[in-house]
Amino acid sequence: MAKKKRRRTVQHIVYISCEGIREYNLFSYFKEIFEYELTENHIKLELGDKRKLNSYGGTPESRIEKALQKMYYDTVIAWLDNDVQINDYTKLQSLKYIWGLNKIPQNISLTDLKKLNKKNKNPIIILSEPLSIENIIIQLLSKRTPEINPKKTIKENVNILKDALAGIYGFNNAEKEKDFYYKNLSKKAILERSKNIPALKELFQILKLYK
Repeated sequence: MAKKKRRRTVQHIVYISCEGIREYNLFSYFKEIFEYELTENHIKLELGDKRKLNSYGGTPESRIEKALQKMYYDTVIAWLDNDVQINDYTKLQSLKYIWGLNKIPQNISLTDLKKLNKKNKNPIIILSEPLSIENIIIQLLSKRTPEINPKKTIKENVNILKDALAGIYGFNNAEKEKDFYYKNLSKKAILERSKNIPALKELFQILKLYK
């Protein structure tokens, strides 16, 4: 008697093009701590090769380019810090074509660029706001975030956020961050707090983590 073939479950693969190692560590933690839920939802989270990431983050152009190279995945996310604009107009032209738009203004902000993708076509842009991933992590850890000082430059404000997060961690070593999350971020806390953090809420809706 012939053996019955086991039906293979089709997975929906979600790829995130990260800004840098800090994002990779956070998303890698999500991938591990929500392994059961992702498996139940038939979702596989792909983050790419950590070794190819810049310790100091990447440019929005490089993240968009990497996302465009991964369009064969079911869902492709370009995760960007909202602290600069895209200066390479060829990347905007690529998005215009892929999103089916008539025009993208050359000096458009990342916030306005994201709004143009009304049909949520790949690549989906998710923005760390305000300014950077550090702000999101501080909120997720339920700590007070430093106020954005309009008299300071964007870079100065981002550095203030980085210093504040380093103070919360108690160290300044990206390789230790995931261990910190295991000790300080429970699954329940992540799900509850993420609902008030737009970027994470959008990601978790894509990953179907909310019941």
